[in-house]
Amino acid sequence: MTTVAVFAAQIAPAGRRAESIGTMGLAGFLGMIVGSSLGDEIFSGDTDSILAYRVFFSAGAVCSLLAGLVMLFIASPADKAADDPQVTPPALPGESAGATLRVIRDHWPGAILVVGVVFSMVFCMQLSFLERLAEQRGFKDIKVFFLVYGPTAITLRIIFRRLPQRLGRTRTVLGGLLLLAVGILCLTGVQTQAQLVLPGLIMGAGHCFVFPSMVDLAAERLPPRHRGTGTSLIMAAGDLGLLIGFAGLGGLIDALGFDVALAALSSTVLAGATILGWCRRDAVFFRTRRQGGQSEPRP
Repeated sequence: MTTVAVFAAQIAPAGRRAESIGTMGLAGFLGMIVGSSLGDEIFSGDTDSILAYRVFFSAGAVCSLLAGLVMLFIASPADKAADDPQVTPPALPGESAGATLRVIRDHWPGAILVVGVVFSMVFCMQLSFLERLAEQRGFKDIKVFFLVYGPTAITLRIIFRRLPQRLGRTRTVLGGLLLLAVGILCLTGVQTQAQLVLPGLIMGAGHCFVFPSMVDLAAERLPPRHRGTGTSLIMAAGDLGLLIGFAGLGGLIDALGFDVALAALSSTVLAGATILGWCRRDAVFFRTRRQGGQSEPRP
């Protein structure tokens, strides 16, 4: 995921990195739609049968192999940079780890990394605990959530692909976080599969607005040749969010139930939005003239 995001960020002109990352993310939504439907179909029968698990994991392995083969035919960011002067060339591969760490220290992305953590915590609910919620509420299939979530995010990302440039990336992220917080709270009232539609709509919209601008804000904080490192940092923050989310939400659900866990997750998202809004308040309340492809001041 980190490498794909770096590819998307590096091959685009400076002023359209968020749009490029967002376009890359469209494929991820298609994967959610196909994967959740395929999983529900495979496990629709006897879930105790070892055959279902063999088919499930084999399907994942084949898809990963096909994706790897596709990469053999994709031009690298270095090739794009050679052909287009607006594209940022990647860092030199021989640079020492110490030099990279000094760059990170001097250009720390700051509060946007907090957003990366809470954004991935939300993903934990969708990836793992949503199915458990459905079983507790008396129904089995959850694909309707992703069948709504994916198309909503795809449609809005196409319609509002220039929103980060026009509204500002920080404002776009904050709006998306608010939508995610509301969507999570909507899950507390879900009792049937059909009731997954509303949270799917709201959270799909939130994901659409948060991810591209979040990655771009982290990447642009570092010098041009190190923006891949900035992308890696925000993805690493996401990995930390998965660790906290899976362990923390799982513990809360076991101890206090889904309603408390969902309320705590929604509050965490709002706390992340508050931290980002405060640390980047100049970008929230003021706009600066675009310079060098950027439409708002640095943190």
